[in-house]
Amino acid sequence: MQLYIDSSNPSEVKKMLELGIIDGVTTNPSLATKAGTTYQQAVKEIIQIAKDNISLEVLSTNSSGMI
Repeated sequence: MQLYIDSSNPSEVKKMLELGIIDGVTTNPSLATKAGTTYQQAVKEIIQIAKDNISLEVLSTNSSGMI
């Protein structure tokens, strides 16, 4: 079993990953809004912190936009 933090707050993600008990991150646009940032900025920062095991919700409804 893997444990993921569900957050768009980069400092919260970093703190939980440093504890060594979280395997990855999942996030979405509504979590970014709650964190007071844009989804694009949150994703950019989370990728720099977590590097892998990240699950992101896509914003586009077509395949080229999703890629």
